[in-house]
Amino acid sequence: MSYDEEGDWNKCVGQYRLVVGRLLSPLRKYGQAIYIDGVHEEFVQAAIQLHYKLSGVDMPFSVEDVHW
Repeated sequence: MSYDEEGDWNKCVGQYRLVVGRLLSPLRKYGQAIYIDGVHEEFVQAAIQLHYKLSGVDMPFSVEDVHW
């Protein structure tokens, strides 16, 4: 059986997206949905950047400006 590295990566990132969504979901009750939608993907990208940095890839951290 061969190891599917890309499939495993996609599954892991997908599960992380779900976790971030669950963590931010209580804010929707307070009318903050517009902020959640803008920042959700930035959390995911920051986590991926952290992974690369911890793996020894020399790259600067960066985030997109989230506009509302």
